[in-house]
Amino acid sequence: MSLRDDDLETDFSERERAALGRTVSRLGVERPVPGAAFRGSLRRRLVAGAQRAAPTLGPAKTRWLAFGSLTVGAALLAIAGVGVADAGPLAPADVAKAVASVISATIN
Repeated sequence: MSLRDDDLETDFSERERAALGRTVSRLGVERPVPGAAFRGSLRRRLVAGAQRAAPTLGPAKTRWLAFGSLTVGAALLAIAGVGVADAGPLAPADVAKAVASVISATIN
């Protein structure tokens, strides 16, 4: 890794640039490595986690989740349809004016 002149803002002094350059060089050479005890512990945890079976949902639970998602989606579509039909609480007072404002906001 190297430090180029355009990597830093213009308000850095030459002294700061040199110090940062030395730090970049040092980090490139002296790359920190975790201790052997930490690496061994991490490896054991990863291997143990990979051997454990991932929890799965049963077919009944999956069906209920799918049914719930479809029901919520249908309800949201119905609410949106009522609003577009200018009949619900979220319906604009003047549909033509609302559509025109959306189009003008999109263009601008």
